[in-house]
Amino acid sequence: MSLILDSSSTIPQDIDQAYAQCLNSLKDLIVQLTYPPHDDLRHDERSLPKALDTYGRLRTWGEESRAALPAGSRESLDQILRQEDKMRNAVVKTLAKIHRQVLSGEWAISVPSCI
Repeated sequence: MSLILDSSSTIPQDIDQAYAQCLNSLKDLIVQLTYPPHDDLRHDERSLPKALDTYGRLRTWGEESRAALPAGSRESLDQILRQEDKMRNAVVKTLAKIHRQVLSGEWAISVPSCI
């Protein structure tokens, strides 16, 4: 199962950008799962509910952790972690990994439990 989406291979530097990229790829997946199947997208009756659940959990996490706020905002997760490079990079890499998994079709297998 592979999706044809915007597959920019660069990892965003800011948490808010990585979060938005990941959230948008999940939105695109949900749209593709909502309409009739394409040859390159294998449908499973559990795919749409899983995608919706993952989207909801990611969105809730983004709002509660303030990952959705722009990096320069005073209360953003980027700003909170500005002195914690390892943690900040781990968050960005995890979001980028989820984004890549959605693009490649592996998302249903290994969505991190922290989200």
